Amino acid sequence: MECYLPKSAGWFDFWTGKHFYGGQSIKTDVPLDKIPLFVKAGSIIPMGKIIQYTGEKSTDTLEIRVYKGADAKFDLYEDEGDNYNYEKGRYTIVSFNWNEKSQSLTISDRKGNYTGSLAKRIFNVSW
Repeated sequence: MECYLPKSAGWFDFWTGKHFYGGQSIKTDVPLDKIPLFVKAGSIIPMGKIIQYTGEKSTDTLEIRVYKGADAKFDLYEDEGDNYNYEKGRYTIVSFNWNEKSQSLTISDRKGNYTGSLAKRIFNVSW
């Protein structure tokens, strides 16, 4: 399959991590069990355990994938997941900021709180 990658940025193959320059068409395999997926340089993507419903498994460990090539920001938002208490300010946010120039990732302290929010969490960061 031929896939056009917009010129505005560099791109990474999600499955292999291979980098591509934007503004070109590339040929990529399209097996039945894996769709082509390209991530824009300057993205932060959280990856957790596969769950079928809120509260099925603990989300105490997350993989944070940073796709270098540009500055990036991401806010990890969480709430109780089964009511409207977020409207009353019961939620948490952890901010992630990637600085391309200094090659540094800053993770903010958690802001906010809600019943059942995790007191401790593990972030496994990959580039």
